Order: sequence, then C-alpha cells, then structure tokens
Amino acid sequence: MLTLSAIAVSGSLCALVKDITAIPRPPPELWRIEVSGYAFPSGHAMVSATFWSTLLLATQSCCLLILSVLIIASISYSRIALRVHYPQDVVGGVALGVLIAFLVYLTRNRFKSPRYVYATSAIGFTLGIIGGLVYGDPASYKLAGVSLALSSYTHIYEHQYILREASPVLRVASLITTFSTALAFSSLVDIAALPAFLTTAAYTLITLTVAYTPLLVASFKKSLARVMK
Repeated sequence: MLTLSAIAVSGSLCALVKDITAIPRPPPELWRIEVSGYAFPSGHAMVSATFWSTLLLATQSCCLLILSVLIIASISYSRIALRVHYPQDVVGGVALGVLIAFLVYLTRNRFKSPRYVYATSAIGFTLGIIGGLVYGDPASYKLAGVSLALSSYTHIYEHQYILREASPVLRVASLITTFSTALAFSSLVDIAALPAFLTTAAYTLITLTVAYTPLLVASFKKSLARVMK
C-alpha cells in the first residue's frame, strides 16, 4: 500500500507540475515515438523513481538498491534516447520521484495506518482536482479518482486473511479477469468525453473493482465451501 500511495501522489503531482511549468518537449520531428503533453518533469522517470525508491525504503535491501538504480537509469535514459525529453526533464523527474517516496514513507511512519492512507489519498486527490480545475487536464481527474479509491485499502487490509486462505490460482485468475473487465470498460466508454466529476468517479470505480474483486471472489468461495459442508 505504501507503494500505491506514493505512485498516486507522484502521478497527480507530475501532471500538476507539467501544467504549471508548461515547458515544451523537443521538436516533434525529432521524436521516435508519439507522445503528448508537456516535458517537465518526465512522468516515466518520476513515477519509476517513486516506485522503486518506495520499495527500497520499505525493504532496505542492498540488492534492490542496485536493481532500482539500474531500472530508473534505464527508463530515464530511454526518454532521452527517444528524443521526447531533455536531460533536465528526466533529472527533475527522478529528483521529484525520490522526494515523493521519502515524504510518503515519513508520512507512514508519522501517522501509521490507517491515517497515513487517508492522508496520502487526500493529497493525491487534491492535487488531481487542482490540476483538473485549474488547467483542465483530463489525466488529473483520472489520478484523482485512483487516489480516492486507495482510501479503501484499510478495509481490504483488515480482510487480508481471506485472501491468504485462497489458492494462488484463484487470486491470479480473479485479478486477470478484473483487469480485463476494467480495460474493456475503458475502451468501450469514451471517458475523455465524460464530465469531470464522472471521469473521477469512473476511475474510482475501476480502481475499487480491481482492488476488491480478488477479495470478493475469495470470500464467495469460502462462503460456498461452508454451505457445501
């Protein structure tokens, strides 16, 4: 959950900073892939730095440190090699990503669960709404919805014992089914055309579905097993 919270905050902040700075990317004729949006900070560099830094802080593993540095460096270099970012975009993204990881980690240690979950969820949601309202960025509304849904983690965490009792096959199958359903929903419904509050609500619903389905499936199987006895 620490990692998910950090990513939600990182993504929301990244979208907001892009809109505030409005720094253009390199000329489109140089791009090796199609991209959109502003340049600073690099979202790939920022979110990857947040993800791996959070894992590193949680585990404090030397092996993970080496792996994290290699992956973050590879992703960051790829954005420059693809000519869709300047070096300063990538460096700024990594710096902000690491900073977010530290702040979320310190928040977790300060408030403990569940209050830190609510705090990081509220921060991500607020940043997303600000980015959407002030700059009209659809991605910000999506990130706000994801952040809002993460506040439900405390309830899921309290029922982790149900998931632990389920077979790995059941858990994997339910996750695959859920992700497939979420992707189908997002492809069939033109979320970008929805009003802002519905965009946030749609992504909240998608995230909740992905989070809760394995738990609901495992709970149903457990209840069915009791009835069959």
